[in-house]
Amino acid sequence: MPKTEVSKDRAALLLNRRMQELARKQLELDRRQADFNSRLEALRSHEAGPIETLQRTVSRLRGKIEGVCREHRALLMPDSVKSLQTPQGRVGFRSTGVQIEVLENDGHVCGELRRRRLGHLIRVQECPDRPAIKRAMETGELDSRILTACGIEVGGPQESFYCILNGAH
Repeated sequence: MPKTEVSKDRAALLLNRRMQELARKQLELDRRQADFNSRLEALRSHEAGPIETLQRTVSRLRGKIEGVCREHRALLMPDSVKSLQTPQGRVGFRSTGVQIEVLENDGHVCGELRRRRLGHLIRVQECPDRPAIKRAMETGELDSRILTACGIEVGGPQESFYCILNGAH
C-alpha cells in the first residue's frame, strides 16, 4: 500500500489525537490500578491477622505431629521404615547429607581458604566482560571477526522509539 502524502500540520494533528487518546487510556489505567491496589491493601490488612494466626497454628500443629512421630517412631515406623501414609497425608524422616554452613561473609571465607592453599574449594564464576569488550573494540584491539569466532555477536547501535506522557494526563 503506497504511503499517502500528508502535510506537516496534518501529521502533527494526527500525532496530537493519538497522544490525547493515549493520555486518556493511561489515566484510566492509572486510576484502575490505584483502585485495585487500595482494595488489595484493604483486603490484605483485613486478612493479615487471621492468616498470621492460622500460620502460627499450622506451625504449632506440625511441631506436635513431629513430636508424636519422634516419640513413637519405633511403633509408627518399625524396621527402618522412614515414612507413614495417613488418610490426611504422609509423615516421615528424611536423611540429608553433610550440611555446610558459611559462618562468615563469603569474601572472608574465600580469603581464608586461599591462605590455607585450599583455593580449589572456591567456586569461580566466569562470564564475558561486556564493557571491556566494547572498550577493546573502540581502541581497535578487537574486531567483530575475532569476537564472532569466540561466539560473541556484535550488533550495531539501534534506534528505539519512546513515548512519555506528561505527569498531568
